[in-house]
Amino acid sequence: MPWKRRPFGSNDLSRALNIADLREIAGGRVPGFAFEYVEGGAEDEVTLRANREALERLRLIPQTLVDTTARHQRTAILGRRPMRPWSSPRPA
Repeated sequence: MPWKRRPFGSNDLSRALNIADLREIAGGRVPGFAFEYVEGGAEDEVTLRANREALERLRLIPQTLVDTTARHQRTAILGRRPMRPWSSPRPA
């Protein structure tokens, strides 16, 4: 069975994994006439084909398994560190 592309159901650019995901986001954000103008090509669509081939050579690498040893929960409020730990009240 051939592999089927999963549907992309988000408008969050940071969740896009490839150019097809970005194209889907743009299709929902850009007015239809502008999207069709950019998506289409003229005559033999040589430039369009060259652009798609160039984009296929790009690799978007999601940041997974990031080193978190240097992260902390410290914060500054109005440029000063709070005297007590900052927390939100417990939910009722």
